[in-house]
Parts: sequence; C-alpha cells; structure tokens
Amino acid sequence: MIVALELEARTLDVFSAEPQMRVYVSGPGRERARAAARHAIADGAGALLAWGMAGALRADGESGDVVVPARVLSASGEWDTDAVWRRRIAAALAARFEIGESALFSSVEVIARPEAKRALGERTGAHAIDMETAAVAEVAAEAGRPCIAIRVIVDRQRDALPEGIEALMAADGRTRHRGLWPLLLRPSRIPPLVVLARRSRVAQGVLRDVAGTLRESAV
Repeated sequence: MIVALELEARTLDVFSAEPQMRVYVSGPGRERARAAARHAIADGAGALLAWGMAGALRADGESGDVVVPARVLSASGEWDTDAVWRRRIAAALAARFEIGESALFSSVEVIARPEAKRALGERTGAHAIDMETAAVAEVAAEAGRPCIAIRVIVDRQRDALPEGIEALMAADGRTRHRGLWPLLLRPSRIPPLVVLARRSRVAQGVLRDVAGTLRESAV
C-alpha cells in the first residue's frame, strides 16, 4: 500500500501482522508517491493500492465518503483501476459503506478554493481529488501490476482549505506541528483549520473502519 502521510498509515495498523501487506509512506506529492511505488515494485509487490484521504470535487461529496475509483486521471494521463479487484473490494465494503466509483483526479498542487474545486470537477468529471494516486497507477501500469485506490473524503467541495496548509506536511509524511504557527498567526485561517481538523478525524475513523472490514473479509 502506498500512503502519503504517516497519519494515514496509522489507519492500517490492523494489517501490521500481515507480512504480505507492506505499507510505504511516501510523503506528499506526485514524485514522492512515484518513488515509493517503484520501491514497492522493486521489493516484489504483486499489486499496488493507493490508500488515504482525498477532497471532494462534487457538491454531493461529504466528509467520510468512501471512494474506490474506476478511473484515475491527471493532467498527463488516465489509468483504469483493476476491475476485478475493485469489485471484490466494493462487495466486501458494501454492507457497511456506500461506495463511490467515479473517477479520481490527481493534482500537482493543493486545490484550496471551492470555486476551483467545482470547476475542476466539472471539467474532468472526477468525484474526488488527491495528489498521489495517478503516480501510483502510472507505475503499476508500467510494471504490469494491478492497481486500485481507496480514498475517504475529508474536505467537501464547498470547504475552503486554509492558505498555507501544505506547511503542515513534512516531506517524509509526518505532521509538521511547527507549521501551525504561521496559520494561527492569521485569525482568518483559524476557522477553516478547525473545520479541516474535525473532518480529518472523521475521515481517519472511516479509513480505520474500512481497513478493519477488509481485514475481516480477508480481501
């Protein structure tokens, strides 16, 4: 599994005793995800799964929604996820979660403004946005390995992300708590930061539940 952030990796603790389920924490962004995916392939991975959180690009996307996209898009290409594997995952999760299978778009930058998220969703037809999945899908395609993504929505389309939110993410995927200070010094950034923190806790809880369900189902 390829995850960008350490806090996303912690939602996979249920698999810690499963040697075949290796977790690679890439850090945020396309190039780091690509490097982690290539590392996984070099280690003998037979398949790649991009795991973690995402933002909504459609007005009906809510925090905690589970997205298992049939297609992954980016500015540089498009990739289908593995249909057989995706259906198995969706079937295992269907009793507890409503699964969205619309496309996911991977951006090279954080899309923070609601109007920008709405415009991107309308232009691409994607349900959700992240920054890493397309790189993982590209590496999987190059290596001839199946790939899927499981993402849980954090910020809704209408939620504005705090300016400078990238400062909270270190290159190795850990949370940079020092990065909070520049945000807290601007009072206008505090309300969206509080909202984002609350929605992030919701998404992490859902990710843990998804992981637990998959572990019980032995998918």
